[in-house]
This record gives sequence, C-alpha cells and structure tokens, in this order.
Amino acid sequence: MMKKLNSALVLILFSVGLLAQDVAGIWVGELPQFDDSLPYLLELEIVQNGDSLSGTSRIVNPENINWALMEFTGVIKEDEIVIVEHNVLENWIAPSCLTRKSWLLKELRGSLTIDKETEEEIFSGRWFSERRWVNVNGYILPTTIRRPGRFVLERYDPTEADIKEGQK
Repeated sequence: MMKKLNSALVLILFSVGLLAQDVAGIWVGELPQFDDSLPYLLELEIVQNGDSLSGTSRIVNPENINWALMEFTGVIKEDEIVIVEHNVLENWIAPSCLTRKSWLLKELRGSLTIDKETEEEIFSGRWFSERRWVNVNGYILPTTIRRPGRFVLERYDPTEADIKEGQK
C-alpha cells in the first residue's frame, strides 16, 4: 500500500512540474511573414502569474525599421503556450511606407523545448492573425492577410548576452 502511495505521489509531483512551466522573462527571435521571405524581429516580455500570462511584444520590420509595441494576454494549457495580442501601445511606420499602415494582431501557439547542443530554452510554434490594428485611427478590423507561419524565440539572458558581446 505504501509503495503505491509513493508511486502516486511521484507521478503527481512530476505532472505538476510539467504543467508549471516558467516562461516569465524576455524572449527574442524571428517571426517570418509574407511567405517566410521576410523574418520580422520579435521580442516578448512575459509576466507570468500561475498559468496566466500578460506582457508586451515588440515587432520590427528589418527592411524599413517600422516597429510596434503591443500588449498581450496568454495562458499555459498543459504543454501549450498561447499568446494573443490585443492592442498596439506604440508604433512607428516610416513616412515612405505608403501601403503598410496597419499591424497584424497575432496569436502565437507553441511550446518550450531545450536545444540539445546549446542547452538554450526555445519557445517555438505557429502564429496566425485574423485582426489588424489600423495606424490611422487605431481601429481593430478583420484582416484578409492570414498567412500563418512559424516563430522561434530564445530566452534572453542579459548576463549571457553581455558575455557574448564582450567576446567579439
């Protein structure tokens, strides 16, 4: 009887450990758009309270340096992390950019893995968008631009980044 109880306790603790993923912090990487030909730079700053997430995302178009800072909420569901952008807090679009006057509000769905070679934490998965934020008036509208794609982000460690920068 005691052996079964100990086995059950170990299984419960192991399961709780799997569900209690720590994703708080800064994540940086790429989010390709437009048929994967243009990898936008993406940074997430995640605040975690149990399974609930909130924070900001910053996306930068490397071609013309247009950028947006967006707010999001999210949740951890078993082994899936879901982040949904709701609004643009700040943005800059180059005056020369005549056609792109809006930002896609994205939903990211992914999971955490550990890179076996570098031992880096990786948050990766798929993204899609059904809404866009219009820069002219701040309206949120349905979008016809629904080119889903993949994203790959690494946990940003400022200490490690400073060390790598000093080695150059």
